[in-house]
Amino acid sequence: MLKTSVGKSGLFNKISIHKNDGTASFPLKAKGIFASDSYQTKYGGYSDLSNPYSMLVKSEITKGKGKGKAQYSIEFVPQIVLLSYKNKDGSLDLKKVKEYLTQNKQLKNPEIICEKLLKNTILEFPYTSTNGELGKVRLAITGISGHGLTCINQTEPIFDQKHTAIVKKISTILGTNAPAGKKIDLTQYENVTGDLKKNKLTITREETADLFDYITTKIYTKPAFEGIPSIGGTLLKLHDFLEAFKVIPTTITQLHILSTMITLIQSKSVQGNSLRILDQSLPNSIGIIAPSSVLKPGTKIIQTSISGFYEKVLFTVPEE
Repeated sequence: MLKTSVGKSGLFNKISIHKNDGTASFPLKAKGIFASDSYQTKYGGYSDLSNPYSMLVKSEITKGKGKGKAQYSIEFVPQIVLLSYKNKDGSLDLKKVKEYLTQNKQLKNPEIICEKLLKNTILEFPYTSTNGELGKVRLAITGISGHGLTCINQTEPIFDQKHTAIVKKISTILGTNAPAGKKIDLTQYENVTGDLKKNKLTITREETADLFDYITTKIYTKPAFEGIPSIGGTLLKLHDFLEAFKVIPTTITQLHILSTMITLIQSKSVQGNSLRILDQSLPNSIGIIAPSSVLKPGTKIIQTSISGFYEKVLFTVPEE
């Protein structure tokens, strides 16, 4: 087991494949990793190796206009592989790691800049929004997906007093701030097409439309949110659907949409959300932040303390 900033990690991902599935990469029960050709159908297995931490690697670009120039990328090497590359004193045999990066990641002349980046390491890069405002995007590395990373946003949205009050009412009505496991019955509101009342709370259609307009014009246009890879572009388009939002028949559906819109930019893992009720052209699933593993010039790699009060810049990707 390996301790990280988010706990412990084993050699394999926790998700196991059913014995009849046949897609397991590694056995759940066997004397050795490749002990039997029939282990998948007999016992099942794990889908993939775990990657408890990552590395910052410098290498050469091999294709395109930048061929021969340096690039910096976040690379994951499975824990079980790293264990086999340990020297007697516990240090990593960097020569073997470089060979792995060359053979398995197709990196040319890899050079390890930062040997161990724990999960939740911060990536911070500058971004200029479409309205000309300069800011920065902050993401925390949580894993890897395909040829990119998976991250969570690290900038919480700040609402003004008026719209904070509306957000609180929505949370109370939908029960998003209710204790875990407590189910909120919303069936009584399914046919409400006007102002929605719950106990002493009332939320009007004017308030829902105003909040939609505020989020899409004042929050989503901030560089910290517009610049979020893989979802920022979609967020920016949502203001085009204000009129479609206004004519949604039931108020409770509007509240669910607004709740989803807020969730998308909060500092937590978000995935599988859909806003297609506004328009079929919108993605069926939105929320996964998946930037490229190759870092842009100016990107800072930041290590934070457990408390979050202290930060240390480990490396800044140089400009070209």
